[in-house]
Amino acid sequence: MPSTYAHERFGCDVLRRLPERERAAAEQAPGLFHLGLQGPDLFFYYKPLNPGQVSRIGNAVHQRPGLDFAVHAAQVAAEHDWALPYLAYTYGSICHFALDRACHFDVFDYTRTHGAAHSVIEGELDRALLLEDGKDPVRADLVENLHPDPEDAQVIAAFYSGMNLGGSGEDGFTMKQMKAAIRSFIRFNHILTAPGKGKRFIIFSGMKAAGKYEELRGHVIGYEEDPACREVLPVLRRHYEEAIPEAVRLIRDFRDSAEGRIAWDPLYEMNYESDYRRRWAEAGITSGEEK
Repeated sequence: MPSTYAHERFGCDVLRRLPERERAAAEQAPGLFHLGLQGPDLFFYYKPLNPGQVSRIGNAVHQRPGLDFAVHAAQVAAEHDWALPYLAYTYGSICHFALDRACHFDVFDYTRTHGAAHSVIEGELDRALLLEDGKDPVRADLVENLHPDPEDAQVIAAFYSGMNLGGSGEDGFTMKQMKAAIRSFIRFNHILTAPGKGKRFIIFSGMKAAGKYEELRGHVIGYEEDPACREVLPVLRRHYEEAIPEAVRLIRDFRDSAEGRIAWDPLYEMNYESDYRRRWAEAGITSGEEK
């Protein structure tokens, strides 16, 4: 996953380019649109140091073709008469898929060829985008646009209930857990904003104690640029720009595809991870980071 700020910023860039009807739907339910921008990443923050059934939903969705989510989202939206909250969440989620699909192959491949941790690469992308926007990367509130209403959890839960995710236990999560996942996503992003060295030391010590330091350390944005990621950032930045018109097209065509007027876009044939496992297998590559 490109990280929190990249997804938020990408969604705002897409929103400005949407046709009027789709933009109006997102703007009339902004809370759900912004939550949608974080996609299934919400589940990663549910007890992140002790992942279980709920957090595994995030991995399961990422590893399935985007079409699985799109078709299920179409069913959910239709069942709710294409109500704006459901469309807004769908449009945000499509943005999440579009950016993940565009960037993930190079993120995973760079971990293989250069040894940089997945989370560090994505944290460095957030850092670069924050600097572009004139924000202090170690102090910025990455979730300032997330203000969930109590009803939002019910809307979001509908998109992940009943999905065929390969036995991940996706039907076992409760509304209480969905609400907790949203709260945790916001809370942990605040916790991981650590401008002070003391707080940073405590966070890193906790990660090391849990055996999660290498996996999670990139979520605390560094004071300085990490030179190990310097080569990959221009590549990801290019993919980011290329994905904007793709996301606009996917959102514009969503309802027409859902109602059978046009075929689903071929981009949905890939998963959120750019099918890097399949593409590595086709190239005869058998090693690399597994997330």
